[in-house]
Amino acid sequence: MVAATQYRYRVLHGENTIETYTQEEAVEIARRLALESGSDIHIYDSDDKIKARVFLYDGKSYVDYYLSDRIAVCEIIVHGKPRIASARIPVNIILDYLAQGATIENLTSQAYYPDLTPEDILACIAYASSVIEQTQREPHA
Repeated sequence: MVAATQYRYRVLHGENTIETYTQEEAVEIARRLALESGSDIHIYDSDDKIKARVFLYDGKSYVDYYLSDRIAVCEIIVHGKPRIASARIPVNIILDYLAQGATIENLTSQAYYPDLTPEDILACIAYASSVIEQTQREPHA
């Protein structure tokens, strides 16, 4: 008996859901729907985690890819740098502040970024760690 293959991505458009097997197919469908409807279209994986948001800007559709639940990247937002998804604050800015001695409490205070949460800051650290983990370097001779 062959088990049914489960979809990998869902494109949400109002009350409608379109299931696909590849992210590329989901993005293509979402771009078309965004242009037709004039509204943002969200793409989720089979675990209900957001993977992308397609939005319109200046008559064109763009994809805001979610690298994690809180970190996203889009070619036209903060010059294509990974950023906190709920803000236009690049991950590297948060990491630079932490490297200079700022604390999570500092960064979420009125003096810095009061709209950020400690979870946003921790997501920046987790993202940086995942990038380092994926980087393969040759040892120096």
